[in-house]
Amino acid sequence: MGLSYLKVYGPYRNDRGRDFVIVIDKKGRKKTITYPKYLMEMHLGRKLDPEKETVDHWDTDKYNNNIENLRLVPRAEHSADDTRRVLPAKLNCS
Repeated sequence: MGLSYLKVYGPYRNDRGRDFVIVIDKKGRKKTITYPKYLMEMHLGRKLDPEKETVDHWDTDKYNNNIENLRLVPRAEHSADDTRRVLPAKLNCS
């Protein structure tokens, strides 16, 4: 499960403010992945398992893609962290 990126284009920023890269593997397949995921894969020297792991920003700043600010986390933990980060909405019922 080693890295097989032949070319990398980017990083670019999409209209939601997320950074991403376009990678082309040795078989010529083109794929778009988030820039933090790409950086973590390069750091670890392997592809991430999309079913089990993801990348999170320690300081929650999605623009701070320094490798020291990125952490590899299990998907379930990341989902739980994101749920705790969301502030509840205040509603007035009639």
